[in-house]
Amino acid sequence: MEDKRFSSARVIDTLGMVMILLLLLQYVLGMYTNLFVVIPEGTNGWAFVGNSSVIFSHIVMGILLLGFSVVHLVMAFKKKKTAWVFFSVMGLLAILASLFFGSVYMGGQNDSQSFGMAVGSGVSILAYAAGIYSSTRFKE
Repeated sequence: MEDKRFSSARVIDTLGMVMILLLLLQYVLGMYTNLFVVIPEGTNGWAFVGNSSVIFSHIVMGILLLGFSVVHLVMAFKKKKTAWVFFSVMGLLAILASLFFGSVYMGGQNDSQSFGMAVGSGVSILAYAAGIYSSTRFKE
């Protein structure tokens, strides 16, 4: 008999909640970077990473979020949690979009790229929240 504390649905829901918390932390790091970290004019952002622990943390967190989102999707797919598969794909695509915009941003610090990162972050938070809602509301 499966232990209810470690049921597949509970683990997937818990990882979804962890994703939301990490995404919120990432969002705060991004806002802090945007408001308080100044990359000198004409400097490539990638060359500046070593000078800012906040930017470095923001990048590392983005990579961790990518990894966790893939793990979450694989778990949902293996356990045949249809709603979670859909919302995990949405979250993964939004995180990939944020990573793309972030990579481009580091080359030129354009406001539209910063906006793209923020939208990707918001969409991914919404996707994981919707996954938790659908998982608890509609049992598969």
